[in-house]
Amino acid sequence: MTVMARPKIEWTDQMLEELAENYAIASDNVLSKRLKVSVSTMRRKAHEMELVKSSVGRNCFEAWNTVERMFGKYSNKEIAKEAHVSERTVRRISKRLKLKLSKDERSMIISRGVTKVIKSDKRRILFGLEQRTNRFIGKDKVRTRVFHMLAEHGYIVISGSMIAYHSPTMRRFEHIEAYAVSVGFQMELWETE
Repeated sequence: MTVMARPKIEWTDQMLEELAENYAIASDNVLSKRLKVSVSTMRRKAHEMELVKSSVGRNCFEAWNTVERMFGKYSNKEIAKEAHVSERTVRRISKRLKLKLSKDERSMIISRGVTKVIKSDKRRILFGLEQRTNRFIGKDKVRTRVFHMLAEHGYIVISGSMIAYHSPTMRRFEHIEAYAVSVGFQMELWETE
């Protein structure tokens, strides 16, 4: 029994261009019919050309474009929100696209994230809400001076806290308390039971 050899496929420039343009977004069956080659032949050629699919699993072409467009300018969390995918998916896509951050880009993104968190916490403090982080926000010379003034006059103050405690038996200083409240301290009774 003799086996006939398959005819060698001659890839034209037009076929290669069609493959390069559509491999990422078209299904293998549709593209192989359009190119008039078998699916395995088309996949082999795509592998040789180092083409990758953008629609693996739930990822879509738009998500890949979004990651490529925003990478290096925004954090993975921001990219994930814009692309409607998870942060893990953003990391996978950027790895497949061989995208890497430089040291400066990484520092810029971290700095912007920290600044955003600090601004958010400052707004929360301003409106009397609890902070979302344990970072001491708003430390300045005036608050440090008030902190030491309260401690010198017998008030109980804890480092990193904006609450000054007084006991029912101690001598209280109204002008110091008013000053402390004006810079953000809260005055509370220290209960010892």
